[in-house]
Amino acid sequence: DLFSNDTWKFQKSLHETSVSASVFMSVRNNPFKIATICLGILCFLLVAGGIGQSLYCKSFNVTETSFFYFFYVLHKISLDKTCPDSWRKFEYSCYYTSIGKKSWKSSREYCQSKGGDLVIIQSQSEMTFINGLYMDDKEAWIGLSDSGVEGTWRWVDGSPLTHTYWAQGQPNSYNGREQDCVEFWHRATKQGEWNDENCTIEQNWICEM
Repeated sequence: DLFSNDTWKFQKSLHETSVSASVFMSVRNNPFKIATICLGILCFLLVAGGIGQSLYCKSFNVTETSFFYFFYVLHKISLDKTCPDSWRKFEYSCYYTSIGKKSWKSSREYCQSKGGDLVIIQSQSEMTFINGLYMDDKEAWIGLSDSGVEGTWRWVDGSPLTHTYWAQGQPNSYNGREQDCVEFWHRATKQGEWNDENCTIEQNWICEM
């Protein structure tokens, strides 16, 4: 039928361009490689969509089939992802909580040396998960700062802040001090919150990969 034929055409196209599921599986633990391949395939699909706009049939087309198959493969890769020892998995990421303490910069360098970065928090469910990583009240660095432009908070990947979980009255640069980095306030009996703090203070930290 049309769906099977379209899917076969897409799979054949992936094989001919050496972009197959096996390639995805070989880099499933390297998000940067996956991102590069994703961009390449998306560009290919956009070009294919521009050329094949006339291939519609009963509101279904080759481009739509291609996208469904593409994201199905990515979803399978995420589910198959395993985390290193001492890391915990949540949804599509692995998380590491430190025992020792470092400055924000040194904490980030540690995460990067392990193939990750300081954690980026994008949802309430992720906030809840992270708050449960420690058993008692702690403060831990996360991957958010306004060291570039005062008051403009950005994640370590350069993305802007869209979801906020600040504690009441935060951020406040307390007593006029430079507080350009963000710590996660872990709370044993309630939801965690964010606080801005001086980047040189040594805290626990949380990595994500």
